[in-house]
Amino acid sequence: MNYLRQKISASAIAVLSTCGLILAPMPVFADDSTPSSTPSDGSYTTTDSGDGTYSIPMLNTDVPDISVIRVSKDDPNNKDGRDVYYMVSTTMELSPGSPIMKSYDLVNWWIVTYVYDRISMSDASSLRNGASSYGEGEWAPSLRYHNGRFYVLFNTNNLNGAYIYYTDDIENGPWTKIALNRGFHDPSLYFDEQGSPWIISGVNQYRLSDDLTTVVESHENIISAEQFTDDLGETPTGFEGSQTFKIGDYFYTPTIYWGKDGRTVMLLRTTDLLDGSKYEAKKYYLGAFAQGSLVEVDNGDGTTSWHGFFFRDTYPTGRIPGLIPATWGDDGWPVFGDNNQVSASDTYDKLIDLPADLENLVRQRSLVNSDDFDNDAPHQSYQDQDWWTLEEPPQVDDSLIGIELVDNGDFENGTESWTPQWNGTLTAITDGSLSGTTSLAVTNRGEYNGAGPGQSMDGKLQQGVTYRASATIRYDHEMDGVDSSAVTSHLFYVAIQYADGTINRVATGTVKRGETTTITGEFSIPSDANVEGSKLIVETAWGAEGTCMDYVIDDISLIGLADEKEYPVAEEYQPNGSNLDLVWEWGHNPDN
Repeated sequence: MNYLRQKISASAIAVLSTCGLILAPMPVFADDSTPSSTPSDGSYTTTDSGDGTYSIPMLNTDVPDISVIRVSKDDPNNKDGRDVYYMVSTTMELSPGSPIMKSYDLVNWWIVTYVYDRISMSDASSLRNGASSYGEGEWAPSLRYHNGRFYVLFNTNNLNGAYIYYTDDIENGPWTKIALNRGFHDPSLYFDEQGSPWIISGVNQYRLSDDLTTVVESHENIISAEQFTDDLGETPTGFEGSQTFKIGDYFYTPTIYWGKDGRTVMLLRTTDLLDGSKYEAKKYYLGAFAQGSLVEVDNGDGTTSWHGFFFRDTYPTGRIPGLIPATWGDDGWPVFGDNNQVSASDTYDKLIDLPADLENLVRQRSLVNSDDFDNDAPHQSYQDQDWWTLEEPPQVDDSLIGIELVDNGDFENGTESWTPQWNGTLTAITDGSLSGTTSLAVTNRGEYNGAGPGQSMDGKLQQGVTYRASATIRYDHEMDGVDSSAVTSHLFYVAIQYADGTINRVATGTVKRGETTTITGEFSIPSDANVEGSKLIVETAWGAEGTCMDYVIDDISLIGLADEKEYPVAEEYQPNGSNLDLVWEWGHNPDN
C-alpha cells in the first residue's frame, strides 16, 4: 500500500520494465553529510522548484496533524551546525508510529526515526481475538523541545488515553514512555517560563507534575466559543489542534474550527493563559490550511520571525502540509500569504537559504521512495524497546473445564448437596416437576430475596476462568397481598458468592408468572478473586415487602469454559531481522 503519495518532478526519470513503472534510483549518500554531486532541478517529494521557490502545498503527500519545532544552531545539543527542524505526525493504528522528520529549510523533509516500534501489546494493536485499532491509536502528536530534552505527547482513542515519550537524542533515542492513564482531546505540551509542564486541550489546561506523570492542576473552560463571536464574525464550532507558542509578550495559540468558509484558523493570543478574559481571537481563512504549528526562522540579522505551518484535508491524497510565510504588523497579528489569501499552487520564496551543495542534497531527500524495498537500512533504536511485558494465560486445572460442577443439579437425588440460604425451605417434589421426575420447591422465603438453594463450590472454581450457568424456573402465584394484575414477573439470578460475601451474577433472567423459563449467562471470575469457600446460589431481585414468592427450580448447571483467547508470544514482538528504509516503515510494521 502506498500510504504516502508523491508528486514527481519533471526531471524524474521513469523506465518501463516487465514489473511495471519504476522510478530511476535516487543518488546514494555515504552518510547524512555527503551530498551527491549530481545537480537536482527539483525535489522528489516536495514542491521545491530548485530555483529558490516552492509552492503550496510544499508536501503533496499525507502528513496529518503536524507539529514542528526548531533547534537553534546555537543550542549546545545541535551537532548540525545550522538550525534544524523536526516534525511529527499522526499514524493512528500503524506501527512503527509517530515518525520523526527532519529538515534544514522547512520545505524538504526526510524521516530520521520513529518514536515507538509498538505502542501497545493489546489485542487491538495486534489484531488478536477479533480486535483492531483501525482509525484509532495515536492521534495529533505534539512535539516539544525543552532544556535539552525532546517530548512527544499524543492521545489514543482506544488505548487508555494519552502518552508522553521523551528522549535526549531525537534521532537515535532511546525513548522513555509515560502513560497518563486518561484522555485529552488533541493535547499539546507546553512548558511555562518556570519550566512547569502543561497540557493544553481545547479550552482546558492541565499542569503536570515535574516528572510529567500526574495532573496536579486542572483549569477547564477557561474560554468559550461565544466570547469570540464579535472578533470572528461568527461563533466558532470548536477548538481543535491547539498548539501554544510564546512570541514576545503574547502567547499565541493557532486552533482550527469549521466556519462558514470551511476549515479556518482561529489564532488566539493572550498575556495570561489562565485568564479567559484576556484572550483575543483573529480569523484566518487560508484556503482550508488550518491546523498545525507556528515555526520560528532565523532572519540572519540577529532577529527571528514566525510563520505558519498548517495542513489541509485534500481528497484523496490526505492531509497535506503547507508552509505559509507571514509578516507581522504593528498590532502584533500576523498576515499570512498574500494579505491573508492562500491558494493551492501559490508560489513563495524559500524562507531559508542553504549552501548550493546542501540545497542539492536536501532536494534529493524524501518522505517516500522507490518501490524496490531495499532491505539494507540500519537497525534503529526504537526497534529495541523492552518496556513491554507479555500477558500470561491463567494457570488452569483443565480437569475442571468443560464438566458439570453442580452436584445433583437435576434434583433426582432430592435435596442432596443443597442447603437453604437466608432461611427458606427446600423440598424435593415430583408433582409439578419441571424436568425428569423431581424438581426443587423453594418456599417460606419470608422477606429475604436471597432465600433459596445454595451449594458449595469449594475447590471447583478457578481465577480467570469464564463460567456458564443456567437454571429452569417457574412460579405460579404471587405472595399474599400482592396485586397480581400489577406484578406479573420477577428477576432471577444464578450467582457465585465468595467467602467474604461478595456476589457475582453469572446468569440473569426474567421469569413471567405461570411460564417455565430457562435463564442462562456467563461470567469470568476476576484473576484476583479469592475462590476458596465460594458457593453457587440462586436469588431473586430485591424488592418491596411481599415480593419473595415461592418458586420451583430444576436443572441448575455451572460449567467452566475452555479459554479460546489467543495470547501473545515473545516472538511476535521481537525484530525479525528485516530493516526496511525508514520511508517504507511508515505503515508496514516491517520488523514484527
